[in-house]
Amino acid sequence: MKLDKSLSEAWRSYSHLDYEKATWQLKDILDSTPSAEGHALLALCLIPQNRVLAARVEAQHGVAEDRRNAFCQYAAAVVSEANKRYDAARRHIELALELEPQSTTYQIASLRLDRQQKGADIEGPLKALLSEHSNDLAVIYALAECYCDSSEWEKAYLYAGRALRLEATNQRALMLMARVCIQLNKYDEARGHIFWILGANKGNAEAIELLSRIETRDKPVWRGFRMFYKKLQYHGFDALVLAYSVLIFFGVAFGLTFPEFSGVSESQSTDKLPFVIAVGGLVAPLVFYGAMGHFCKWKERCWIEKLTPLI
Repeated sequence: MKLDKSLSEAWRSYSHLDYEKATWQLKDILDSTPSAEGHALLALCLIPQNRVLAARVEAQHGVAEDRRNAFCQYAAAVVSEANKRYDAARRHIELALELEPQSTTYQIASLRLDRQQKGADIEGPLKALLSEHSNDLAVIYALAECYCDSSEWEKAYLYAGRALRLEATNQRALMLMARVCIQLNKYDEARGHIFWILGANKGNAEAIELLSRIETRDKPVWRGFRMFYKKLQYHGFDALVLAYSVLIFFGVAFGLTFPEFSGVSESQSTDKLPFVIAVGGLVAPLVFYGAMGHFCKWKERCWIEKLTPLI
C-alpha cells in the first residue's frame, strides 16, 4: 500500500500496532499539511481504540478531499463496516476496487464484508486468491484469521506460521500466532511471540492482555476477577463511573448546602447517619471499581517488569 512519504513514520507506528502514537503523529502532520491519506490512516488508527465516531469523521474528511483515492475509499469502507453500515461499506470498497482492481487488501476487505453482511463462506475465495498470489502476506494472514473465526486452530497455526516465514517481525501475524498458540495450549511459544511484540512496543494493550491470559491460566479467581473488570471497561463503564461520580458530587454538595430540599428539617439535619450511609452506598461501587482497575494495572506492570529481561 503506497502512501505519501510524510506519513511513513505514522504508518510504521500503525504497523507496529502502536495506534495511540500513530494518532498523535498524524494529528501533528494534519495540523500543518492537509492530506487525504492522512485522514484515512487516522480513521484506521482510531477504530482499534474504540473511537468509531471520530474515525467516521476522519474517513469522511479523507473521501471529501480526494474521492479518487483508493486508500481513502478503503478506510471509509472499514469505518462503515465498524459502524455496521454495510451498504455504505460496500459502495466504498467497490470504488476502491474500481480504482485499484489488483489490490489483494481491497479484495480481502470485500470478502470480509460478504461474510459480515451475508454470512458467506470466504475460505474458498481466499484460497483461490492465494493460488494467484502465493506469497502475498495479506492473503495468508486473512486465511489464518478465517480459520480462527471458525475455531480451526491447527489450520490457523499453519497459515500464521507461513505468514511469519514471509515476514518474521510482522506485528499482526505475531499477534495472531500468539492467540492461536494459546488456544492450542502452546504457552511457551505464545509467550515468545508476545515478547517480540512487546520488544517493538512495550505498551501494546492487546499483547499485555494475551500475556495476562497466559500468566493467569492456573489462577481461576484472579482470571475471573480480571475478565470482569475488562468486560466492564469494554462496555464503557469508565464513562459511566465518571458520570456517576459527578452526579454524586453535586448531589452531596446540594444536600449539604440545602438540607430542606432533601426533606430534612433543620432540627433533623444534625443527624447525618442516614445520609452518610446513603452516600457510602453510592460511593462504594466507585471505590471498588477504581481499586479493581488499579490492582489489574499494577499486576500487569509487575508481569512486564518481571519479564522485561526476556523481551
